[in-house]
Amino acid sequence: MKRSSLTEQAVALLTGRIASFAFMFLLPMILVRLFSKHQFGLYREFFVIFFALYMLAQFGMTYALPSLIPRNRDKTKEIIANTVFAQFLIAVVLSFAGVFLFFYGECFGLRAEILPLAPIMGMFTGLMVASSPFDNILIIEERSQAAALLLIVWDLTRGSFILCGALFFHDLPIALWAATIAAALRYLVMLIYLRSSYQLSVSQL
Repeated sequence: MKRSSLTEQAVALLTGRIASFAFMFLLPMILVRLFSKHQFGLYREFFVIFFALYMLAQFGMTYALPSLIPRNRDKTKEIIANTVFAQFLIAVVLSFAGVFLFFYGECFGLRAEILPLAPIMGMFTGLMVASSPFDNILIIEERSQAAALLLIVWDLTRGSFILCGALFFHDLPIALWAATIAAALRYLVMLIYLRSSYQLSVSQL
């Protein structure tokens, strides 16, 4: 790969991350005026827990793709299929764990105010983990501009869905369910892309 190509990809990714950061930095400033102090506190707690779970639940599989695929180009399809399937299984486990905690969370010391958010946490985190390979696949394909665009579109979509839920309903669970719908759309787009680019089907996962 030429140095100019590397520079262009780095600039594209950096631009995408800066634009996404700017939007997500402004979003809490709007939400704090739409939610009560209690709800906004739960909102921030939700995403602190989400980011921790999101990083742990991937088990490093997504981050291993940029090192695995270049060394095994002839097995690219199999590596992607195995990674996507493994992340899907993790998403299912997280979703069931969220529902389980909704019913039995008090037995584990969870606060009553947190319990209604447990299924949302499980499904949202699961969908985000399931779609986590998307960015790295685009980068491996040297399509950093597409990866940067995906990052911007994702943050705008998630933020817009949360904002609409907060603006029209002033209800935290509804806003977070809206974010979960956005995460489901991201996962669907990834599956469509993999179907188109790698001819991956459910039977191959």
